[in-house]
Amino acid sequence: MTTRTIETVDTSSRTSIQLQVQGQDGNGDAHLGLPGPTTAVTSLQTWNNPRINIWRILATFVGFIIMGANDAAYGALIPYLETYYDLTYTVVSLVFLSPLVGYTTSALLNNLIHMKLGQRGVAIIGPGAHLLAYIAIAVHPPYPVLVVVFIIAGFGNGLEDAAWNAWIGNMASANEVLGFLHGFYGLGATLSPLIATTMITKGHMQWYSFYYIMIGGAAIELAVSVAAFWPETGAKFRDANPRTTGKKGGRTREALSNRVTWICSLFLLV
Repeated sequence: MTTRTIETVDTSSRTSIQLQVQGQDGNGDAHLGLPGPTTAVTSLQTWNNPRINIWRILATFVGFIIMGANDAAYGALIPYLETYYDLTYTVVSLVFLSPLVGYTTSALLNNLIHMKLGQRGVAIIGPGAHLLAYIAIAVHPPYPVLVVVFIIAGFGNGLEDAAWNAWIGNMASANEVLGFLHGFYGLGATLSPLIATTMITKGHMQWYSFYYIMIGGAAIELAVSVAAFWPETGAKFRDANPRTTGKKGGRTREALSNRVTWICSLFLLV
């Protein structure tokens, strides 16, 4: 007589199904006296399973629209920043370095935020950094402050970029969903320069007026992201992503010691 015991474990990122088959003696194979085999089957999440993923995917789409609009606006606003602050093009171009600093900082803190706060933390901190930065930009502070504020916006971009790409990349049919995700980034990147320059040239508004729109967009981003990812705490993330190696130290340090990490980084740089 063969018995089958089925145990299901549902986590936030995958479902594990474990089957154990025992022989007639209850201890293993009836003929060979071997322990019964154990088979683990991993079922990946999809964009619509569990159902809450539909709203989470839509929240990431909103976030990537804001990210694209943020990144593409710099180039369009450079000439107007140069005139407004009465600076040379070289000095004004320092704003292009701000996203680099923000992204680098987010890379160093990304794992810590996930482990302590989970995806809930990303959903709060990323859009919150956008909202804070856009409010500060809208009051057109002195130029050195503006450069720092752009770093905060870059931090929000880097945090969400890594988190949502990694989350969706672990789904079934990830390539298709990631294609849509980055398509929405492109949508934001296409619209923001058009809107910004139209407001300045046709509407005769100041360059910072564009960030009134960005404030509204970031507020929506924050609201939908927090609502969608609120249940995803740090504890749930740690349970769903246990450490699979015996190495000590932080996971960021472990990733940096991996040759594949640097190969991919150089590829993206080029």
